[in-house]
Amino acid sequence: MDLSCFFQPVQPAVRTSYPLRPDCLAHTLDRYSAAFPDWRSAHVVLLGCTEERGGLGREGCGEAADAIRTELDVLCHHWPQLRIADLGNLVPKADLEDVYFTLQYLCEQFIQHDKLALVLGGTHDLSWGLYQALGKLERRVDYVAIDAMPDIFDSERGLNHSSHHHRILSQSPSLLGRFGLLGQQNYLMSTEELTTLDTLEIEAVRLAELREDLARAECVLRLADLVSFDLSAVRRADAPAASHSTAAGLTLEEACRLARFAGMGYRLSLFHLCEFNPELDNQDQTASACALILWHLIDGFAHRPDDFPLADRSNLQTYRVAVAGALRELVFYRHEETCRWWMEVPAPKRGPRSRGGGNRLVACAESDYRQALREGIPDRWWKAQTYIT
Repeated sequence: MDLSCFFQPVQPAVRTSYPLRPDCLAHTLDRYSAAFPDWRSAHVVLLGCTEERGGLGREGCGEAADAIRTELDVLCHHWPQLRIADLGNLVPKADLEDVYFTLQYLCEQFIQHDKLALVLGGTHDLSWGLYQALGKLERRVDYVAIDAMPDIFDSERGLNHSSHHHRILSQSPSLLGRFGLLGQQNYLMSTEELTTLDTLEIEAVRLAELREDLARAECVLRLADLVSFDLSAVRRADAPAASHSTAAGLTLEEACRLARFAGMGYRLSLFHLCEFNPELDNQDQTASACALILWHLIDGFAHRPDDFPLADRSNLQTYRVAVAGALRELVFYRHEETCRWWMEVPAPKRGPRSRGGGNRLVACAESDYRQALREGIPDRWWKAQTYIT
C-alpha cells in the first residue's frame, strides 16, 4: 500500500557545531526527503504531526517534529539488526477530526504490519487517533499515559489536550482493558480529579512513588499497546520548552528509563511524544531531551527480552508466600535472567471481565514480593482485581 500521499518530505536542519559521525542516525535511517521510504521493510517508523489546534492556546507544538529530528540525527545507531524509516510529516488537514482519522488509519496499517510507530510532535489530544487504531485488535487494549495531570474531564470546547482521556474513558463500547497514568503530580490536580481517579480505578502512580521505586512503572508499561508521553511530565530544568512545564517533574534520566521500559514491553506498537513547543526552547535543550527519550525507547525495543511466561511457567522461578485468611498463599514468579516479576491473581468467575475462574498472571515488581513477605497481600494484588492483563 502506498502511503506517500499522506506525508510531506522533510529536511531537518543540520547541527553545525561538530561533524556528523558516519554511524549516526542521520546516515542510517531511511528518511522521506526525496523518495518515500520502504516502510514495510522497516521495524520502526517515525512520523511527524504538525497539528496543534487541539492545544487551546499552545501554539508552537506543531513545529516539534523537525526540531526533534535535528537532535535525533546526531545520536548513534547501535542496532545493526534494526531498520528505521522516517516517513516525514503528515499533510495538514482542514478539519481536526480528519487529522484524528488519518492517524487512526495510518496506525492501523502499521499495527497490521507489525511495526512500532513513533508519532512526534503536536498536542496530547492526537493520542485519541492512535488509540482508535487499536480497535482492530481482537481484545481489550492497555493504554498508558506519562503525564503530570490525568486529562479526564469533559470540556465544553470539545476534544482537546485536557479532555482527550475523557473520550477514551467514556467510549461505548469500550476498547479499554487497563488505563495507567505515570508521574501524576497531585498539587496540580483538584480534589475532584483525585477522587475520580480512585472511582474509575485508574492505575495511577504518583511522581513521588516513581522516584522511590521506578520498577513500579515497568510493571505498568510491560503490557501496554499504546504509550503517550506528555513532555510536561518532565521538570522545567530538563525540558524548559514543554508546553506546561513546572519546577517539579521527572528528571531526564527518569524519563529516558521510562521510555526504555516502554520499548521493552511485549505489546507496544504505538508511542506518542507530545507537548513540546520549540518556540520556548533554550539552545535546543528540550529538543535534545526529546531525542534522548526516543533513543532510549528504540534501544529498549531493540533489546526487547524473550521472557514472556510459558503456559507451564517452566521459564520462571516460583516463589510462594504464606498469608493469613482463605487465600493461604500468594504465588510469585521471576525470570532469572531478566529479573522481571509476575504474580498469580484469581480471575473473576462471572461478570464482564470473567474468564471462567482460574488464575491469571499480573506483572509486578520485586517490591510487591517483599511487601507480601512483610505485610501479606500487596496493594498491586488488590488493584489487579479491576483489570485484565
